[in-house]
Amino acid sequence: MQYRVIDEKNKIAYLKIGSFYKGLAENYEQFLDKTFTEIKQSGIKHLIVDVRQNEGGGDGYWQMAYTYTTGNSLTETGGLPYVKGDKFSYFKYVERPPLQLMIFANNPYTLIEKTADGRFRLKPQFTAQDTKPYAAPANAYSGKLYILQDGLTFSAGIAYVTSVNYHLRQQNRFVKFIGDEPGDDLKSGVGSGGTTADVVLPNSKIKARIPLVGGGDVPYSMKPNAPIPDYKVIPTAKDLAEGKDAELNFTVDLIKKKFLK
Repeated sequence: MQYRVIDEKNKIAYLKIGSFYKGLAENYEQFLDKTFTEIKQSGIKHLIVDVRQNEGGGDGYWQMAYTYTTGNSLTETGGLPYVKGDKFSYFKYVERPPLQLMIFANNPYTLIEKTADGRFRLKPQFTAQDTKPYAAPANAYSGKLYILQDGLTFSAGIAYVTSVNYHLRQQNRFVKFIGDEPGDDLKSGVGSGGTTADVVLPNSKIKARIPLVGGGDVPYSMKPNAPIPDYKVIPTAKDLAEGKDAELNFTVDLIKKKFLK
């Protein structure tokens, strides 16, 4: 995670949130609180939030990022509460099985319950972080927002950008997405993620990571809703070789040329 003021005079700042994983984002809550207190005190008017290559995470991290960067509270969400069934026949091929999968293999109904419509749902205590409401903090940001995203923005990263896109557009607030289309679309019907299993295929020995929980409706009930970039910016090979940040440079120039008032 990183925060810096890019242009003090024009009140432009940059916030990098590279992961929502607890192990990678140390002191996350303290960082957000300190950063947004500084943003508020500095009178930042243009905030660039960089979630490129943010592959997701948990523990309510994307929800906290949402409330701080938008000033909106986040009401209860659906999360990823469902599993396919009450058996997992590939357990013997799993490398270093996560604790929840080991519990599931021993007694699945420790974790799940069968719903009236025949689906298998995680018990509420195992989806609490994804489904509880999050209040907007007093030092939340409410100015112009610019989101940098790319094809490696997915899982909880997608939940963040999709929520920002959906709610701020509904509120007719200023938000622009710059970069490339994100890696998936949680609003397109069925999403999967959460707990995963690293499976080693028995013949080829190829390793594959399989998501074990999901959410959504079948058949698909919503049109795709992942944020298409307002400004599509793809770095060239030359940009990468020279260490230039094409998306960030484009965004700063865009703000100065078009959105300063």
